[in-house]
Order: sequence, then structure tokens, then C-alpha cells
Amino acid sequence: DIELKLYPNPTIGLFTIEFGENQSLNIDLSSLNGKTIFSEKIENQNKKTFDISKWTQGIYILKVTNTNNQQSVFKINKLR
Repeated sequence: DIELKLYPNPTIGLFTIEFGENQSLNIDLSSLNGKTIFSEKIENQNKKTFDISKWTQGIYILKVTNTNNQQSVFKINKLR
């Protein structure tokens, strides 16, 4: 697993991922049925904030993959 912090969760719109050290990562957000909603490659950053305030209320899956194909998966609870 990749060491990172994700907060706040649940969220009403903004959430942040902290990686501890600069990394290159692929970020994928999908619905519970597996449909990819958002995908981004992050290069040499240690923190990234996302805005999902316009998305509908529900649970989303966040998958973070590094260059060694290590993954961490989180459920994000979007309120309101």
C-alpha cells in the first residue's frame, strides 16, 4: 500500500490527499458500479486537493497507483 492521508472524509465537496513525500501517482475516482468519473496523473507533488462539490451525494472509490504499481483504495463518502 501507498502511505497517504485523505481528509476530510466524509466531505461535502473538497478533499485532500497528502503523500508525505513528492511522488508521481495516478489518481482514479469511480462510482460504486465501476464507472471511471475522473482520472489524473500527479507528478512530483506531496499534496493534492480535489473538488467534487458538484457531484451527486453518494460513495465513490478512489484508487491511487504509484510507478511501482502499488495501490491504495479508499471509499469517499460525498454528503449533500
